Amino acid sequence: MIREVMGSLPKERTLFWYFKDRYAPYLLQKELEERGPRTVGELKRCRFAKLLQKTVCKPLVSQAGNRPVMANEFAAIWPEVSKPYVLTVDKWGGLTDFHWNQTSVPGWNLVLQMNFSNEHDHEYRCLFGKDFDHFEFYSHPVHRGKRNTLAWARIDLDFNEGVALIEEIQTDWIREARDAFKDATEARKAKKNTFKLWSDELDVGRMCTYYERVLTSHTEQWAEAMLTAAVSFIRDELGFKTIFYHSYETGKSLKHIGRRGPPRSLYTELPKKFCFEETDQGPQFVVTHKEVRRMWKKLKYKKWFVLNL
Repeated sequence: MIREVMGSLPKERTLFWYFKDRYAPYLLQKELEERGPRTVGELKRCRFAKLLQKTVCKPLVSQAGNRPVMANEFAAIWPEVSKPYVLTVDKWGGLTDFHWNQTSVPGWNLVLQMNFSNEHDHEYRCLFGKDFDHFEFYSHPVHRGKRNTLAWARIDLDFNEGVALIEEIQTDWIREARDAFKDATEARKAKKNTFKLWSDELDVGRMCTYYERVLTSHTEQWAEAMLTAAVSFIRDELGFKTIFYHSYETGKSLKHIGRRGPPRSLYTELPKKFCFEETDQGPQFVVTHKEVRRMWKKLKYKKWFVLNL
């Protein structure tokens, strides 16, 4: 089924623009599309009330007064400063080696890749050359073509029930670039002009310029941007209204992740920011699977996040 989904999606590149806190007007827009126009007072009593406090939403909130707010008014919020990304899709997993693939159950995940735009890639190549590729790993679900993948979301789909599970949000690029920047900073303190990265000697000044000037805006927003892209893709492109997201402990167990887990904030703070609600009822296509049922009683922590749009 994943192949059919991939085949039905646009073949040309899909631009995705992100500005700080874009998820806030997006989720409020979806709330109004589902339930109809509401006054600000009524929105303050809904599940997305805290999003009204985001700076990006305040002008509309203050101007609305007591009149009903329309969904398209939140959709029209668009600050001057935003970043373009290019979205691509792929698949990940298989019926065997699902422990290694870190899927909750055997099968295929749909991968939504958020790639850098030409704006970033031009500056990146000017600093490091066109063949430099030390910030991503091809054993992970990154784009196999010319695109440089900032981050990706792995998504499992239940087409019978219209339910999605976001298995992971991850970036190699930010982590590897941050580690390289730390090494460059140490070399700069030691008054060295170069530092070692894998088998290459890199220029300290170029690495610091890249991280401090080119990459900074992406490091601050990559997780929010990736989850916004994933949620909007699931809801608007696939038409699924129920979206599950792993909690830290349950996700580690079901995906057979060892002691060194992912950043905890991605599975605690991030979903709460998007108003996902905690639940002990997981997606049925996962919790009823025989592989999960075998280990279910051994799990000490059984929590998920869920968002219904």
